Amino acid sequence: MIEKFQPSDLNSVMQIWLEDNLEVHSFVAKDYFLSHVDEVKAAMLKANIYVLKQDGVIKAFIGLEDHNIAGLFVDKKYQDQGLGKQLLDFVKLRHQNLTLNVFNKNKRALKFYLREGFVLIKEDLDEETEELDLTLSWSKN
Repeated sequence: MIEKFQPSDLNSVMQIWLEDNLEVHSFVAKDYFLSHVDEVKAAMLKANIYVLKQDGVIKAFIGLEDHNIAGLFVDKKYQDQGLGKQLLDFVKLRHQNLTLNVFNKNKRALKFYLREGFVLIKEDLDEETEELDLTLSWSKN
């Protein structure tokens, strides 16, 4: 079931956020993510987040800032079960267009978003990580 994030979800969501970022972005120094934990926690309490729960367990979440997907994360224990697609489809139903950023080296996520109809609109160098950051866009037809 997909539902609106509640403050009581914060610890579970933060654990997924940190574990996924450390694993998926192995090309970025761990300190980058560890140094942003408090900032991300504060932002999550203000963000528009939806969690996907099954049997009372948060297995995935998606965060939005207006029409921008700030993050889509699936707990690694539950990946490859279509949970990320469920969340993405959920927000696609509620928006005419969406944007997001993904590191070029995050090939799995990039492949997922391209398969889901997103297109590349811009490439930039992320100054903090010195990694190529891609901006993707999706629009309803």
